[in-house]
Amino acid sequence: MSRFIHANALLVNGHGILVRGASKQGKSTLTLALIDAARVRGWPMQLIGDDRILIYLESGGVMAEGHPAIAGKLELRGFGIVDLPYAKCGRIEMVIDLVAGDAAALPKQGYTDLCGQKILSVEVVARSNLRDNLPVLLKMIGKIGSEM
Repeated sequence: MSRFIHANALLVNGHGILVRGASKQGKSTLTLALIDAARVRGWPMQLIGDDRILIYLESGGVMAEGHPAIAGKLELRGFGIVDLPYAKCGRIEMVIDLVAGDAAALPKQGYTDLCGQKILSVEVVARSNLRDNLPVLLKMIGKIGSEM
C-alpha cells in the first residue's frame, strides 16, 4: 500500500533520509542544510522530493518518491524555488522528525515505524537553529548500516 505524506526526502551519501514535521517547522531549511553539508564533505546527494512524498514498501524496504511535477525543486520560504540534483526515488534508512521542545535540547535518537518497518529516527527541535544539529545528524548518517 502506498500513501502520500507531508515530508521532504533526500539521498545523502547513498542513504535515504526522510524529514517530517508540521508546516513552517524547517523541513526545507534542514533539507538544504544537509545537502550543503554533504557537498562540503564530498558526499553525493540528491533531492528525492519536497513537501509531498509518496512512501511504499518494495523488497522489504520503505521507498520514497517525490511528486514528478516538482522533481528537483525545493521551495524555501522567503527565497523561492531552488533547483537541485534529484533522484526519482530512494530507500529510506533514517527519519528526522522536527518536534516541539526546548531549542537547547540535543537530537534524540530512536526508531519509528514507517509502513510497518522499523526505521532509525532522530527527533530535532523544530524552529531551533537547525544547522547546530548538523554535526550529530551527519555522524548518524555516516553510521547508517553499521552498529549505531
